[in-house]
Amino acid sequence: MNAVTISRFSEEHIDEVARIERDTFAEPWSSESLRLLCTEDYPSFVMCEGGKVLGYVSAARSLDELQIINVAVRPEHRGKGYAKALLEWVERFCAENGLVSISLEVRESNAAAIGLYGGCRYEVCGRRKGFYRLPREDALVMIKNLDR
Repeated sequence: MNAVTISRFSEEHIDEVARIERDTFAEPWSSESLRLLCTEDYPSFVMCEGGKVLGYVSAARSLDELQIINVAVRPEHRGKGYAKALLEWVERFCAENGLVSISLEVRESNAAAIGLYGGCRYEVCGRRKGFYRLPREDALVMIKNLDR
């Protein structure tokens, strides 16, 4: 059995992450858009086993805050704790880089994701009306303060 590793997102991961995007989201990022995640302003990470991407977390850095853009795991690997491990990795990255909070938006109907984030001590702090388009739906804004 191969070890599961987490590393920085790079161009070699784009095709597999694009596939996970298409399998997960109604409005997936294109391969061209995913190239942005290879820059310093977008600290994004992939979880791999035997060279295969199992999941990823994409984020954007702004001053001393990080905003999670997407967290996704291949459908056949969901429910194994991989998304939680990716969130924990992001928290370590934040601690090592002096970032004090992490925020994200999540579909209000996505009970599994809301449960994951709540279990990781993210708190609902707002709502964005009509944030998602396909289908039209509000987003819950969740935040985790790391400087407590």
